[in-house]
Amino acid sequence: YEPLRDSRPATTAFLDELRASQVRWTKELHLTKTQVRQAYDLLHWCDRLSLILCRQELPEMGRAVEIYPDPLGTGHRTPHLVRQPAGPGTPVVVSPWPFAVKELVVSVESQELHQLQFCDDAALAAALHQSAINTLSWTLQPT
Repeated sequence: YEPLRDSRPATTAFLDELRASQVRWTKELHLTKTQVRQAYDLLHWCDRLSLILCRQELPEMGRAVEIYPDPLGTGHRTPHLVRQPAGPGTPVVVSPWPFAVKELVVSVESQELHQLQFCDDAALAAALHQSAINTLSWTLQPT
């Protein structure tokens, strides 16, 4: 949000407070700037992968899509790709494989709504309350 700095006094004050908090947290946790960057890059990588899976953005016909180039924050811009070679409902391949385990199952709860718009938050909350909760899961594997 740094590009918004100086756009409004309240925004600048918020960003100053956030920056001061980040410096304090880094010191309290005894982290270096490199370690903070690595943690952020890993979080960004995991977030991007979760969005690809949850939004059903895996390309068809086994084609790959880039997750994020550097999950470990090493400075190496090696593309990390995800694909589902055998189609929906089959293992998802991640390469290069960044995990210590040989296979990883990830899951998320989901709710499907067929209505696109709601008149207010209460109507949305009511629709969510009435909809079934499903578990979506994927098995991640190396190449």
